[in-house]
Amino acid sequence: MKLLPTWPQTGKPYCTKYRDELIEFLQRDKISKTLDMYFYAITKSGWDDIWPFIDGWQKGHKGRKTSIYCGLSNWVSEPAALQSIREQLPNTAFVISRKKGVFHAKAFVFHGFAYATCFVGSNNLSRQGFQTNFELGVIVRLARGAWSAPKGLLSWERAVQSAALPLTADILGIYTEEFNKMEHLPRNSGVVGRKRVEHGVAAKAAGLPLPHTAILEVMPKETGTGGSQLQIPLHVARAFFGLRRGRQKSVTLHDEATGRVSTLTLTDYPNITRRLAISRLAVEPRPCVIWFKKENGKYRFDIVSRRKDPDEYNRLLMLCPFQTTSNSKHWGMYE
Repeated sequence: MKLLPTWPQTGKPYCTKYRDELIEFLQRDKISKTLDMYFYAITKSGWDDIWPFIDGWQKGHKGRKTSIYCGLSNWVSEPAALQSIREQLPNTAFVISRKKGVFHAKAFVFHGFAYATCFVGSNNLSRQGFQTNFELGVIVRLARGAWSAPKGLLSWERAVQSAALPLTADILGIYTEEFNKMEHLPRNSGVVGRKRVEHGVAAKAAGLPLPHTAILEVMPKETGTGGSQLQIPLHVARAFFGLRRGRQKSVTLHDEATGRVSTLTLTDYPNITRRLAISRLAVEPRPCVIWFKKENGKYRFDIVSRRKDPDEYNRLLMLCPFQTTSNSKHWGMYE
């Protein structure tokens, strides 16, 4: 293991040991076959700085493969950087579903036949992270036994990859709209938004029943017998369903899939929960997302599961930028 510090030095060139060692390795590496990058935050300047060396590495030997896994939490990755990544790594660029938790990794992992070489540190893939911040990283070389050990690097990489979605044009378009609208919100893992947002071109292109739509992630274990009860976030209950504090409201629901119409009671309980009992939730495979569209005082809805329709599920989940708390469901409301 070798320490790779980065820090600004008064009156001297900045110490950029992490960047320097990474570039040197990319230029001299003759053994590694794949490079997987994992980053919480990516900026255009950071990507443009390192991409020529990555491109040179993958072209240096036949059959090399480069992949990148990008974080979208808290809107810290720049859309311009993601656009460049899509163009330069068109089939091997991925984003991490935010419902799995904040993706906070920062690492370059080179895989050879017998060894994995890892550059890991506090550095984001940004000009500041590589050149001007106080950062600390390490370079670690792992033999195959350590790399593939239970709960080791290989298990971690598989966990990340299982939570990944391809960085498609639809996802990038939706994220870009979110990024532009959410810049004024606090970028942390707590309360990330309380307002509804206006739908844009990319949201329309996703095939959603906009406008006047609310979209909710369904948690793995919703309350109620058989998992049929859906918990409604406070702001959705107030602004979308018109439920007043401590009151009840009758809600007429039309199921898009079955054609069934039912009138249910939405209640604001003393324990600060709001629930709707929707029988289809008990049989739909999780994970899934539910959308509601308001029309003339009534509501249409449908449930989209990842197993049945993964593309639509992924698009809907990307349109759920808000959380009430860091561990609660993601949701979105669209005018």
